[in-house]
Amino acid sequence: MQGRALLKSITQECNANAHMKLLGLKEHAPVLAEESSPVKITACYYVATSVDGLIADRFGNVDWLNPFFGADYGFHDFLDSIDTVVMGRRTYERLLTSSRKNPYEGKLFAVLSRTRSSGPFAHLFWQGQVERLMLRLHDLGSKSLWIVGGGSVAGMFLEAGLLDEVRQFVMPLVLGSGTPLFGPLRQQSSLRLIDSQSFENGVLQLRYAAET
Repeated sequence: MQGRALLKSITQECNANAHMKLLGLKEHAPVLAEESSPVKITACYYVATSVDGLIADRFGNVDWLNPFFGADYGFHDFLDSIDTVVMGRRTYERLLTSSRKNPYEGKLFAVLSRTRSSGPFAHLFWQGQVERLMLRLHDLGSKSLWIVGGGSVAGMFLEAGLLDEVRQFVMPLVLGSGTPLFGPLRQQSSLRLIDSQSFENGVLQLRYAAET
């Protein structure tokens, strides 16, 4: 079942169970149905890659991006447009080694991890399905989120049908090996190009809408 359809089912299940609790009845088993108000949080994967589609080198480093930091790629406007950041544990732990302050201050901060349940900056550590994470974020008031990384987390959102946009900044260099843009996927996914922009330093921005 695609992620948005599952979200409808889970939403109806939670609402129904809450109503039955008010009536003093036992919760029923999940009921799958198509009619229910869907949870809608816009999810964007805003990411820099090499020409060969890698987001980190073979050592997990991203210092190869340093020569391209001088240009204005619209990052601050993008950051102002989202209220939530989501990332995997390895991306989170790399952040902790590189920053003493929370670079996403004022944003709801969620970390997907099977092994970690607490840490600086983050408000939420999540071990379950991304569909249920979206429900939790919705309860917390989220309306738009940035998938910071890594590729496996972005792949989870893509396969669940919960990724709306990929905003890829292609740097003019080839790494040869490293971390791919998406983690291993079980099936092919289609994207639709909606915009592109080139910069004087050779960086190319590609904006894709995920086909659902």
